[in-house]
Amino acid sequence: MSQYTDASQSIQIQMVMIVDNQLYKSGMKSFTAIDQTTVCVPARTVVVNLNRGMPFVNGGLQWSSTDCALSACSCVESICAYDCRVSNAQLTVRVGWTGTDGNGAPMNSLGSDIWRFENAL
Repeated sequence: MSQYTDASQSIQIQMVMIVDNQLYKSGMKSFTAIDQTTVCVPARTVVVNLNRGMPFVNGGLQWSSTDCALSACSCVESICAYDCRVSNAQLTVRVGWTGTDGNGAPMNSLGSDIWRFENAL
């Protein structure tokens, strides 16, 4: 990533999903931040909230909450980050599902989101 980005610019991402011609958008989230060094987040998780297979109109796409308050690392929006100038950063977006599918069966892959375990430490 560092070979393609200007070190003075921040990289942000927004997830978009179309279901039955309805557009759903998440908020914007940063993958990088500029302080004394350029740091980046290796991964973020977007949460798809469904009710019988259809996204909630408000909150159908949200970013998983994180908290690195007890960590000694540099943080970007409460996620531990690393110096992306020293490595070829690979940015990853994971998808977690909550709610119910079209048959009413529970969808709970968000429960195994990596940030849930990291934030517990």
